[in-house]
Amino acid sequence: MSATPPKKLHIVLACIAGLVLSVVGWTFSVKHSLHTQLDAIHGSWHHLEDHFPDRYSVIFLIESLPLTLSDSAKTTLVRLKTNYDTLRYSQKTLENIGLFNQLEQDLHVLLSVLPQAAATQKIRNRLSGTQIQINFERRQFNEHVRFFNRNIQKFPNRYVTQLSGFITLPYLELFLLDEKGHES
Repeated sequence: MSATPPKKLHIVLACIAGLVLSVVGWTFSVKHSLHTQLDAIHGSWHHLEDHFPDRYSVIFLIESLPLTLSDSAKTTLVRLKTNYDTLRYSQKTLENIGLFNQLEQDLHVLLSVLPQAAATQKIRNRLSGTQIQINFERRQFNEHVRFFNRNIQKFPNRYVTQLSGFITLPYLELFLLDEKGHES
C-alpha cells in the first residue's frame, strides 16, 4: 500500500484552491462590471429626466385650452397627468422605463386626436423642440441598456446574473413628430 506523496497532494490542493479563487474572482468581476453598467444606465436616465418638465408641461397646456375632447381623450389626459406625477416623484429608475413608454404612447394618442388649430400647433412646436434633446438622451440610455442586456445573456455571465437577480431591461420608446409637429 503506497501513500500519496505529500508533494503531489499539495500540488492537487493548490490547483483546486487556485481554481476556486479564479472562479470567485471572476464572479466578483462580472458582478462589478454589471453594477458599473447599471450605474451608467441610471446616469443616462437622470440626464433624460432633466428634459421631462419641458416635454410634459404640454399636458397642462392641453388641459388649459378651450377644446372639446372626446371621453377617451379626456381619459388619456387624466392618465398622462397621473403617470407624469408618478414619474416625477419616483426614485425607481428601472420601474420608470415602462411609465415613460406609457407616457410617450399616451402623448402620441392625445396628439393624434387634437384638432389642427393654431393653439394646438403651439403645443406641437413645443414638443418638437424637446424631442431632439430627449431623443438624444433616449438613444444614449438605450445603448447602455443594449450593452447591459448583451452582457447578462453571454455565456458564462448568464449563470452569475441568474444567481444575482439581474434581469434584461426594456428599451425606451419615443413617438416622433416631424418638423411641422405632426406624428411621423
